[in-house]
Amino acid sequence: MYSHVGQATLTSVAESFQSFKALRKLSLAGELNQNPRLPNYRTKDGLNLISFPSADVKLKSDGLRFSLGSKVKAWFKLDAFYLPMPSNIDYKSIREYRILPRNGCFYLELVYKVEPIQSDVDSNRVLGIDHGINNWLTCLSNAGTSFIVDGLHLKSLNQFYNKQVKRGLYRTANNQYINADCNGAGNIIRKVAATLGLCLEGVSSGALVRLELVA
Repeated sequence: MYSHVGQATLTSVAESFQSFKALRKLSLAGELNQNPRLPNYRTKDGLNLISFPSADVKLKSDGLRFSLGSKVKAWFKLDAFYLPMPSNIDYKSIREYRILPRNGCFYLELVYKVEPIQSDVDSNRVLGIDHGINNWLTCLSNAGTSFIVDGLHLKSLNQFYNKQVKRGLYRTANNQYINADCNGAGNIIRKVAATLGLCLEGVSSGALVRLELVA
């Protein structure tokens, strides 16, 4: 590979140690609650992320061409490798290519600039989310709506596992039974309501009992 590609890896190591030194200084001064840890060395035969600047990667008919440099070509008779170009990204907008080793595989990360999207968000509306396994996401809003994202459906897709959803019930102080997961989502909203100035009038008993199941 090009020398500056390898140099980028050494630079990232130096930056990690610089960050450690800065955090340790804050910790010793009592300005940091946690104690920073020295960056770990790679395990034997461990792999590290490699970054290619956009100028080093060319778009050819076979895809994105990553050059391996003259030494690799001389030793292994291989001057480059190719990866497919994503169809939903403009090649000219890419600033950096990162090859990331994870779990025995290699992933390609593309760094590119996007224009910010302005969204019309009502800051008075909030959604509490309680995550689990069978009921993956139980959601309750302060607008009187609630729903469950079915975790068993996801299991059936990934593990060929499919069983009936079992919803737990929670009994309130006035002897009313509500969905336990939805009660957890409601507690999440309640804990931040005062800090964020949220109105909880829309959190009704109907939303806590009758939930829509989303597969």
